[in-house]
Amino acid sequence: MRELVERVAGDGDLSVRLDAGEKDASAAAFDRLVEQFEGLVRDASGLSQRLQSVSGHVDELSQGTLAAADNLQEQTTQAASAMEEMSSSVRGVADNAAQGSEAATRAATRVGASRQDADLRSLASEMDQLLSGFSIRRN
Repeated sequence: MRELVERVAGDGDLSVRLDAGEKDASAAAFDRLVEQFEGLVRDASGLSQRLQSVSGHVDELSQGTLAAADNLQEQTTQAASAMEEMSSSVRGVADNAAQGSEAATRAATRVGASRQDADLRSLASEMDQLLSGFSIRRN
């Protein structure tokens, strides 16, 4: 039995069992202990494999999350750039509208002045006609 205990302890050989002829209470307890230990090692190995699988999945999810965050950052940068361009365009349109308004005001002022000139010319023409009619009557 000592030799079997040394094989389990030294080599980790969990397949050893005592012969049926050598079984006494100690031998039966030894066999149960080795079987329980073998079960524990098998369970630990299974848990280790599951943990490795879950760890790989978590790594994949982390990589996907990182890629999505990078993509989001790039899209945010593009949106900010587009907003800046739109803002610049709006400022340009506003400047052009202000210039157009000023030009329209100058044109309206000129039209008003032209109308006054035309009204004065018309008035002068009417006065000329009146005066010319008046001078005809005097002679």
